[in-house]
Amino acid sequence: MENYEFISHIGKGSFGHVSKIRRKSDGKILVWKEMDYGKMTEKEKLQLVSEVNILRDLKHPNIVRYYDRVIDKKNARIYIIMEYCEGGDMRTFIQKCKKDNQYLAEDVIWKMFTQLILALNDCHNHKIGKILHRDLKPANIFFDNENNVKLGDFGLSKMMESQSVLAQTHVGTPYYMSPEQIGEQGYNEKSDIWSAGCILYQLASLKPAFEAKNHLALAMKIKEGKFERIPIRYSGELQKLIEIMLNVNPERRPAADVLLRFPLLDMRVKEKKLREKFAKAKYLEDELEKKEKEMREREANLNARISQAELKLSGKSSENVSMQDLSGNLEAYKRAQEQGKRGSVRAASGMRGRRTGDVSMVEERRSCSKEYRNMSFTYQDINNSFNYKNYEIRKILS
Repeated sequence: MENYEFISHIGKGSFGHVSKIRRKSDGKILVWKEMDYGKMTEKEKLQLVSEVNILRDLKHPNIVRYYDRVIDKKNARIYIIMEYCEGGDMRTFIQKCKKDNQYLAEDVIWKMFTQLILALNDCHNHKIGKILHRDLKPANIFFDNENNVKLGDFGLSKMMESQSVLAQTHVGTPYYMSPEQIGEQGYNEKSDIWSAGCILYQLASLKPAFEAKNHLALAMKIKEGKFERIPIRYSGELQKLIEIMLNVNPERRPAADVLLRFPLLDMRVKEKKLREKFAKAKYLEDELEKKEKEMREREANLNARISQAELKLSGKSSENVSMQDLSGNLEAYKRAQEQGKRGSVRAASGMRGRRTGDVSMVEERRSCSKEYRNMSFTYQDINNSFNYKNYEIRKILS
């Protein structure tokens, strides 16, 4: 607890409170879900442990990220620390659109839905086992500051064992429950697909696909699977996809990975990957430009050091040496160096210092030259890498 600073309350539910917090180590804004496990039954405690384990293993850009959990044994409370989604939740977003009588652009609907299915696909085909959300609804879908979808609230999630085919417990929100859940039958991940279809319908119509005055009438409508067409302003492709997902026969509903091959979803998935690659390439390009600038500065500094070493060998300071003297001394030094006669070097440079001083200056120049050569190799490597990245960027854009 001492690692986090409370900022404000965000919401309250049957499970407890959600609050905005700040991580002291870096100032990052997060949220924690605070729950009183002292009042929980053993079954509820197991459910809580399951939720924490599931959250810890889910790492996807369209799933609310889990960071940590803090247990306060003294007060029997647990704090699950997660990503802060400052864009709010989808339920509030839909309610505002309905109040303003403002329908969403179809392209916005496709974008949101594509990100939701990417999140579901990660759950249903996760490496640790198939994860069912089981309470998919707009209130459990959030947005970040760039309006990207973040699937959250896995409190009713269930991890299915590899040999298990159907879940048996019946949980969730009635408006989004599948016919098999309503009928108290076994169900699998296709039940989440039904719920996603209900959400897609609501994004377009700004109202649930199935409405009734009581639970019994609602259950009958869901089992029949009949619903009105979405507003005519939207395409037939969107209507057709909703019909496919809201099929009362779960075997005829597409899985999440199959949905992602639907043309209008597949196009957006590829576009998303392309944007990510381009952003990464642009970042690498900027980093390489910074390194090139650093190397040029190092090269200039080393050249200055080499010049200073040459001047010291000539016995003159940089303040009183002329360009003609410098040129003559350097030429004489080179000729003497080729002949391998240290005495000639001292004569040509006009030096009368000690031999040890000569050796020291020569060693300094050698050190500078060696560092310069090493830097040249590094600079060449960066150029090669930079050219390769440019090629990659061109390939992405072509």
